[in-house]
Amino acid sequence: MQNGTLPKWLTETLINGISIWNKAASTSFPHLLQQITLHDSIWSYAFIPEVDRLVLIIQLDSHWNKDFCHQLDDWPYLAIEITEPLNTSYIVAADPVTNIISKAASESVAYSNFTEWISAGKSLGIIPTNYPQLPQYSVIHRTEIETIGGYFSCIHQEAIRILLYSSGGESLAINFSHRKSSPYNPAVLKQKEPGILSRLFHWKK
Repeated sequence: MQNGTLPKWLTETLINGISIWNKAASTSFPHLLQQITLHDSIWSYAFIPEVDRLVLIIQLDSHWNKDFCHQLDDWPYLAIEITEPLNTSYIVAADPVTNIISKAASESVAYSNFTEWISAGKSLGIIPTNYPQLPQYSVIHRTEIETIGGYFSCIHQEAIRILLYSSGGESLAINFSHRKSSPYNPAVLKQKEPGILSRLFHWKK
């Protein structure tokens, strides 16, 4: 899973324009994945503009998301801001062509299970012993995005913010009035298809 090449206007807007996030729509990943599907969309970019913020940029497949994409033929750019990512892991693809997303899912995770996982990771030597002490969170989510040749997993706070731009740079309204129903749109992770974290440790809700 590699970062691709973004249009200059998008780079300047999202990387340098911190204030534009004041116009973003607030939601959660499970809710977002009930409205749209990321299937066949393209993982374009990920960056950390500042501490405690992670931004994902996905070129959204307008075929599967016609209403959300304002009936556009050209695929728009969906920017997703994750606030306070607690733990992130990914597998890098060697070929950018493999950045096509096959599936994405998100679910809530008991905070106590996350702290147990951190403790187990420290004991096994796969997480630094000086991993910072985290404040108590009421709700955290685990989000996983799989591409043909890569994998992204993130434990994060519930709230996310999103922006949508046309391929030409026009800011598009976020419309959640049309719920997307697709066989490629699991809103909750399936036990029969565990992600990389689930394969390392069995998590209980």
